[in-house]
Amino acid sequence: MTFPSIEIQGSIISSDLLGKIRGEQAPHQQGKDFVPGFTDARLKDEISLAWQEAKGQWTIFKSKLARLKEGETGTSETRNFWMVPLLTNLGYNLNFNRQSEELNGKLFPIGYRDTNLDNFPIFIDGYNESLDRRPR
Repeated sequence: MTFPSIEIQGSIISSDLLGKIRGEQAPHQQGKDFVPGFTDARLKDEISLAWQEAKGQWTIFKSKLARLKEGETGTSETRNFWMVPLLTNLGYNLNFNRQSEELNGKLFPIGYRDTNLDNFPIFIDGYNESLDRRPR
């Protein structure tokens, strides 16, 4: 089975596994696996609602990006109109982290931590910011 929007690199996820997920034959894909008492129909409704909300938020975000001036990174727009709403919609519980964090003598701008995931660090950069260069 081919997946035109997915390019598989390595062997962590195989096309066989993707086929099982698509055919709802992979383990841990039923409603009760996500939330106790959820039916499969309720899970599909929740997934559909999350998808619709994400598409709406993406439309808002694209509108904000179109208004950026030449050279602006769009960090606030990316954070406020795309990543935070998307991650919240997906169930993350984000806590804003005001200060950079030091690790081995270096400062890292970890903007958020997820309290549901043992304070998992989340870094959000601007849409127009290069991932190949150190931020200004």
